[in-house]
Amino acid sequence: MLACCVAYRLSRGHLVYALGARPPTRHVVRNAGVEIVCHALDLAADPSALLAHVRVLADEVTRESSGSEVD
Repeated sequence: MLACCVAYRLSRGHLVYALGARPPTRHVVRNAGVEIVCHALDLAADPSALLAHVRVLADEVTRESSGSEVD
């Protein structure tokens, strides 16, 4: 994720894991100007709840995508 963010000059990248219901964690990479946000999806959840979570995550990522380029 870090390599992609640096190559595309992005200040933030998102990783999505199948780890269960956990809040997102944020990691700032020193000297790179990059924040990596880790999201967990609960694959054991009801399918409609899982899809709702994916929609919320997609909305968050697309809302943040404007203006995320590193100067």
